[in-house]
Amino acid sequence: MATIIVGIDGKKLSAGYQKAQIQKLSQVKAARDLKPLNGPTMTFGPNDMHPLQTPYNDALVIQLKVANAMVRRILMETGSSVDIITLECLNKLQYSEKDLEAPEALVVGLPVWVGNKDNSRTIETNFLVLDIPVTYNVILGRPTLNAIKAAVAPYLLLVKFELDNRKAGKLYVHQKMARECYYVSLKSLGRKKEPPSGEASRPPKNCKKSATEAMVVLSALAEEHRRARLEPTYEVFGGIGV
Repeated sequence: MATIIVGIDGKKLSAGYQKAQIQKLSQVKAARDLKPLNGPTMTFGPNDMHPLQTPYNDALVIQLKVANAMVRRILMETGSSVDIITLECLNKLQYSEKDLEAPEALVVGLPVWVGNKDNSRTIETNFLVLDIPVTYNVILGRPTLNAIKAAVAPYLLLVKFELDNRKAGKLYVHQKMARECYYVSLKSLGRKKEPPSGEASRPPKNCKKSATEAMVVLSALAEEHRRARLEPTYEVFGGIGV
């Protein structure tokens, strides 16, 4: 899946706005002119270590309460400038296209609880709804990660963030879940169509594909990914089962 690099608010993507933002970042400011950041002190050390299967390069995959249920296979992705939820997951949460803020925007606002019941951060998140086959149910991008003041430690598979009480909380990555998602993605992308009989040894005449051929290939990959997906898993929370 390509990294999402655009935001939800299209008005802020005008050429004039982009130029003004670049110019601001190019200006050198003295430390006294910068606004200080506020938040809890977050440190990482031996006390944060927990059992992990090594070696590893696992993604930051977690489970959180979204709206009315605990949702598994949530990816924390610092490379995405939007928060994403699949339409399939949204439907499982008893929401539909009618709940979108605007039909043309494909955006829905949902409450998200980060952390556990006793130590959590509650935040209203605007999700971009996508109806495409992906391994993850939800992708939390920079808007939410910045809102909870998240500090990520990939080596520890740990995320620290600001709780509702302004103290620092911690959330460990679900390594088994992350590994399952990774293998499912590899399996779906690694499949190859068998060439028709008599064409296996025939070299391609042209390496470039037309736009139509490219769309066919992408559609085939998407269909294979859809078949290989793990079924979304939802748990009962507060007596509501989905």
